Formats: sequence, C-alpha cells, structure tokens
Amino acid sequence: MTFDRSAKLAIIGSVLVFLGFIVVLIILGGLETTELIFWGLFVALTIGELLVVFVFKLKKENKVRDWVEPAFEAILIAI
Repeated sequence: MTFDRSAKLAIIGSVLVFLGFIVVLIILGGLETTELIFWGLFVALTIGELLVVFVFKLKKENKVRDWVEPAFEAILIAI
C-alpha cells in the first residue's frame, strides 16, 4: 500500500484528532476509566473506518476492512 500526500495528511490529521480527544478528556477529568476506554475506542474506530473506506478506498474483500467495519458497527450499536 502506498501513501500519497492525501493519505499522509489524513493519517496525521487522525492522530491529531485522537490526541486532541485525549487532551480534552484529561482537562475535563470527570470520566471513569471504563468510559475513557470506551470513548477512546469509539474515536479510534471512527477514524479507522474513515481511513479504510474514504482515504485508502480498500476493497470489501480486504482483511483490514473485514476487521474495522464490524468493530465500528458494534461500537455504534453499543452507543
């Protein structure tokens, strides 16, 4: 898999969004550990879904997409 400029920017942006999420949670400080883990997974899987489907445009038969999509759907159901 090759990373063009837009893919690199998407990955960097995703990492910055995730780090921003962590900083906001630390500043708020009102979440329990399980809530922190849950919302961290939610943000990570949302970013993963966006990268897999829209940035890298992986085919439906791809192994990575086979793992990311069901995990993303499961966390949406859990919300």
